[in-house]
Amino acid sequence: MCGRFTLYKTGQEIAAPFGLAEEPQAAPRYNIAPTQQVLVVRREDGRRPAARLRWGMATPWGPPGP
Repeated sequence: MCGRFTLYKTGQEIAAPFGLAEEPQAAPRYNIAPTQQVLVVRREDGRRPAARLRWGMATPWGPPGP
């Protein structure tokens, strides 16, 4: 299935380059598929918080998102 990817960094390894105030809970995952929750770093109001979001693709013919 397309859209799968790997996260091979730990929370500590993710926090340092992004300058995160808190170390996110993250463990290496080697088969992240659409519809699964995934750790992302976003930019909000000049900050870079880490959050868990649903990975996937919204399509015009599919159901609306949450």
